[in-house]
Amino acid sequence: MAQAWRDGARQARSARILNGCEVPVLDHALARRVGALLGRAATSNPVDGTVAVPAADLGAVIVTSDPGDIQHLLDRLGPAGRRAEVAALR
Repeated sequence: MAQAWRDGARQARSARILNGCEVPVLDHALARRVGALLGRAATSNPVDGTVAVPAADLGAVIVTSDPGDIQHLLDRLGPAGRRAEVAALR
């Protein structure tokens, strides 16, 4: 959401979707895991990494406009990354 959220008054649909989402806290431990993943994946987008790591932990579905970027990160998580699913935002 950090990459897309701009004006809550215009994003009622996104707000409704978020009501059903679990949003983990970005603490030091998660930040380190994300940084390590970005290094393995040779990418630099911490927002995508912060989505991929907890999604793999939870076995979540990730709805995104960048399915290839997220899948690339999940692939670098090994077996844990296969627990998450990527769905393209339409």
